[in-house]
Amino acid sequence: MHPSVAVEPHRAHRASLAAAWYGLAVLVVVALFSFVDRQVLSLLAEPIRKALGLSDLQLGLMQGTTISIFTALAGYPLAALADRVDRRFVMAGCVVVWSAAVCACGAASSFAQLLVATAVVAVGEAGLFPIAYSLIPDLFPRNRRLIANSVFSLTTSASGALAMIVAGQVIAAVEATRSLLPTGWASLDPWRLSFYAAALPAPLMLLLIATLDARRSSARNEFSASTGKRLAMAVWPYLREHRDTFSSFYVATAMTACGYGALTSWIVVICMRQHGQTAGQAGFGLGMSSLVALPVGFALSLVLTKRLLPRLGNSLPIRAIQVSTLLATALIVTLPFMATAAQVYVLSFLIYAVVVFGDLLYPTMLQNMVPGGIRARATAIRFAIGPVSFALVPPLVGWISDQNPGRTDSLVWAATGVSVPCLLAASYAYRVCERSYARTVADAARIDGETSAPAPQESLTS
Repeated sequence: MHPSVAVEPHRAHRASLAAAWYGLAVLVVVALFSFVDRQVLSLLAEPIRKALGLSDLQLGLMQGTTISIFTALAGYPLAALADRVDRRFVMAGCVVVWSAAVCACGAASSFAQLLVATAVVAVGEAGLFPIAYSLIPDLFPRNRRLIANSVFSLTTSASGALAMIVAGQVIAAVEATRSLLPTGWASLDPWRLSFYAAALPAPLMLLLIATLDARRSSARNEFSASTGKRLAMAVWPYLREHRDTFSSFYVATAMTACGYGALTSWIVVICMRQHGQTAGQAGFGLGMSSLVALPVGFALSLVLTKRLLPRLGNSLPIRAIQVSTLLATALIVTLPFMATAAQVYVLSFLIYAVVVFGDLLYPTMLQNMVPGGIRARATAIRFAIGPVSFALVPPLVGWISDQNPGRTDSLVWAATGVSVPCLLAASYAYRVCERSYARTVADAARIDGETSAPAPQESLTS
């Protein structure tokens, strides 16, 4: 056989993998774009409050309740649509919707208009991750999907932190170049111009999405044919059978969302209001704190997983999340006593590193608890509980803060006062969950035909 005959399939394989990795890079860039749009809204909360005369309660409704509820409502229908038509079209439609809504935020002249615009932003962004995680199997062969999913998870986590920095710089650039704009544009408030600037990359995102090679994978039919029996498994009987495990687990999920949400939804405003930071400074400081904390938390997870796995076995994920939650709570208690913005940024770094340590083991814990035939639905329930629970928290913190309008530190005390009890309740719920966790893990492994549940280290390093 001529050598070129053997070389051609190899070249085709390499070209296919190159196209797949390019597609994954596109998904990461689009995710970064969506994060920047969301962070711009967070960073501009204080200027918007002053310009439109909003209360902290209204800010909380805008940043927390509206976004959470509409994200929870829109995610599943968009994912279902993406399973029926070309996913690139659905993702492109999402980009158009949320970009137009970001521009509408800049044009809003009342709280009602702003509330509707942020709801539409949430609807557009809700489809991003369901579509991305369904596109990855179309891009990668079966033996490369685990590493592709891991890379996407880590890079999008880094993008979420980087977005805070980028959003801050966008706002700073708008303020610096405002005088160079035509008269009609230069007269607009900087916060309005910042929204328009944040939406500018939308045409580039659409062009990148159009270049994706997302042909349907033949593996889908093979998967359905080989696992049809498992897919027919009903989720609710299994959850009822293990109600002790899942009731405490879902309560812990709700309390965790409330605890961290009370802090993350207001930390930018706290830095600006109490420590005199600009939107750009707060975005850079908090973004860098999160960005640096990500590899630290990841390294911590790797080291502790390797050392504790032989001792704790499959109990490692739930035990680690308990410890992570308690450590984060202890750090958050100190927030009202931070005297400078620099101290807040250092504290944010420590909190986020601890959170990352626990979050990287979270998927393994859930995957161990449920058999493969119901894993997606059990996960969907978890992702619905988090946003719905979080929706109530920002306005609650804002309402508590509004009760002491003369104090500059009322917001930080309100956020801490809501966050700490919720996280303590979450840690206790995880402890209750652990009592029946081993039995649930063993039952899930039995249903899947495994002798034991997957080891946490395998999931973490895949």
